[in-house]
Amino acid sequence: MELQQLKGFLAVVRTASVTEAAYQLHLTPSSISVQIKKLEQELGVRLFNRGRKQLTLTTSGKLFLENVAPAIENLRRAETLVKDNAGPVTGDIVIAAIYDIKQYYLPMLASFAKNHKQINLTILTGHNAEILSLLTSGQADFGMARMKPAASQFVTYPLITTHPRLVLPRDHFLYNKKKISLDDLRDCRFVFLPKSTKSRHLIEDRFYRSGYHLKVGFEAWSCADIIDCVLLGLGPGIVHDICIPRSARGLRTVDITTIFGSTGVNLIGRKNKFLSRADQVFIQTVLKYRKPKTPQNGSGRTE
Repeated sequence: MELQQLKGFLAVVRTASVTEAAYQLHLTPSSISVQIKKLEQELGVRLFNRGRKQLTLTTSGKLFLENVAPAIENLRRAETLVKDNAGPVTGDIVIAAIYDIKQYYLPMLASFAKNHKQINLTILTGHNAEILSLLTSGQADFGMARMKPAASQFVTYPLITTHPRLVLPRDHFLYNKKKISLDDLRDCRFVFLPKSTKSRHLIEDRFYRSGYHLKVGFEAWSCADIIDCVLLGLGPGIVHDICIPRSARGLRTVDITTIFGSTGVNLIGRKNKFLSRADQVFIQTVLKYRKPKTPQNGSGRTE
């Protein structure tokens, strides 16, 4: 039984695909298939059920995984410890973040990359479910998202709290209204994030519990896109406070936290992952970071 075979086995488990496993290990699919076949011959059992779309573990495969995964993790830990003690902080860190959180932390991430040139930093973007999948499969080391997954599998570090902001163009009937309630918003057709986002789900739920229906006339991928759409006259929008630009000419932004509440952002990691020096430095850097608040300029109004 060779180490390369075990790495191939774990890669196929993570991805449920020989092709994707080969891509991650920089090998050919045929070489991965040969490794798995030799491993099964040596053990005398089938490790995978070979379906039309993906591979799933057999009962024997699950038993083998339970025992081999800790051993591989110990090998990785030993390798990391040796490298960490040999010189400067080095390593590879892959982060998966939702779009607006990535934008908020972009200055910190850029500074981290410049200050630690021997750490290869990769940043991926996705929604909460995609981030959790990347963490579970081992394709990402850390996630930055609005969720707190099961403590049995993941460890979470609280980062910041975000608050919803209503963004109104000057010609909107609510622009000059001093106090805005949920009742005022029930007839609005919003520019908002897609249904797959947690923010959309939370606000839809608040509307539903009040006997209303959230009307979305235009879906935008990010808060920045929402603001652009509001400026183009496609409707009022709801964004996160960390996404409000320095200058919002012609827009009024209203804090609607009292109506919809706030959401926490967490840094998420796998519970069984050994933290290298690079990992530890990154965690400390993220936890300390707070983006400076900048006042709005121009004729925009913030409340």
